[in-house]
Amino acid sequence: MSRDLRDVVVSLVHFIMLNKWGNHLWTPYLTSLKTHEERLLTMIKGVSLSNEQYEEFGITEIPNIRQFAQDKLGWCKELGICSISFEELVIDEESQQKAIMKIIEFLWDDLKLLRISKMELLQKIRGNIKPESSGTFRKGKIGDWKEEFNEIHKEAFKEIAGDILIQLGYEKDNDW
Repeated sequence: MSRDLRDVVVSLVHFIMLNKWGNHLWTPYLTSLKTHEERLLTMIKGVSLSNEQYEEFGITEIPNIRQFAQDKLGWCKELGICSISFEELVIDEESQQKAIMKIIEFLWDDLKLLRISKMELLQKIRGNIKPESSGTFRKGKIGDWKEEFNEIHKEAFKEIAGDILIQLGYEKDNDW
C-alpha cells in the first residue's frame, strides 16, 4: 500500500507526538523541537544527531522522507505484488470496494478455500474496517498536508522527494 508521502509526513509527526504507546524512538527528539513546523521540516529533511545529542535522545538520525520511503516503495512495481493506495481505500465507498476487490482477486486462489463468495468476503472485510478502534488512525484524510505545510515545507519536500510524488502519480510536476 502506498500513500502520498506529504500526508505520510503529517501523519508521522502526529503519530509520534501522540505517542500512545510511549515507546517511539523519535518522540524525545521531536518533543525537544519548539514548533510543529520544525517537526514537519525534520520529518521531510531528516536529521543526523551528534554524539552529544545521541546521549540525550538515544538516536543517531531520523531519515529524510525519501530515505524513509525508499525501501517501502521499491516493491510497488514488482511482479507478484498487489499494489493499492491508501487514497483508493478512503476516497469513497466505490473506490474502497474496487480496491478491496482487487486484493480479493489477487489472492483468490488461496481465499477460495474459505468457501464463501467474493462478495461475501468483500462485505466481511469492509465490516472489519474500524478506524476509530485503530491505534494508528487519526484522521485518514487525503490531502491533510495542504492544511499543515507552508512554503518552506513544500520547497524542502520538492527538493528531497518531489520526483517520487511524480513517479507515484500524485503530481504531474513540481508545480504544486
